[in-house]
Amino acid sequence: MSNSNFDRYSESYSMHMAKSLRIGGEESDYYIRYKILDVKRYAAPSLESDTTQPLQILDFGAGTGSAIPHWCSIFANAKLTCCDVSRQSLEYARSRHGGDITYTHTGETNLPFQTSSFDLVYAACVFHHISESQHPLVMQELWRVLKPGGALMVYEHNPLNPLTQYVVRSCPFDEDAVLIWPSVMMNLLKSSGFSERTTCYRIFFPKLLRRLRWLEDWLGWLPLGAQYFSLGWKSTGTG
Repeated sequence: MSNSNFDRYSESYSMHMAKSLRIGGEESDYYIRYKILDVKRYAAPSLESDTTQPLQILDFGAGTGSAIPHWCSIFANAKLTCCDVSRQSLEYARSRHGGDITYTHTGETNLPFQTSSFDLVYAACVFHHISESQHPLVMQELWRVLKPGGALMVYEHNPLNPLTQYVVRSCPFDEDAVLIWPSVMMNLLKSSGFSERTTCYRIFFPKLLRRLRWLEDWLGWLPLGAQYFSLGWKSTGTG
């Protein structure tokens, strides 16, 4: 999707998202918050050992900033930077959330950040909007801006899940989305220099079956969840 199209949806993003996710029975905030909680659980423990310095977090493709309240509540002492190709979306995020947050407009493949700037980079449902030919360039930039020992957490829709396919088809700002197979994402992490990599599948039960969600901790290996995350680590021996 072009920058102008993202700009076009900046003020109606939440409404369209809510309509698309109605099939699962949850508000969009549920799907946003679980991701940030996953970051806290799977990536943060090894990153928060130095309590003298705030965790430097980059939300890559932050859009209208819907994750900001959850970043602020779950990572209260972190320093958050939100970047996006849509300047209008970032301005909308700034007007809604403000706070001690950095908002940075970026190009398609070049990030205006110094090498080794962030402890954690987070990209939720961003890569399926980026042309496949640009994936290696974008991933290499994310690797570059990470500190040695830092983590990249990428969330994507699972192409194997039929409900996910339906949600994507029904969402107007996903009109250009090309879903990415987990194995492709893992290979992309590997070829970009991430030394440790793992994939975990998420979201197996709609609200109607929420009493079964305690099982999800044991189902991360099962490739049927609505979404998945790929987690990669930058070796401490690199810069």
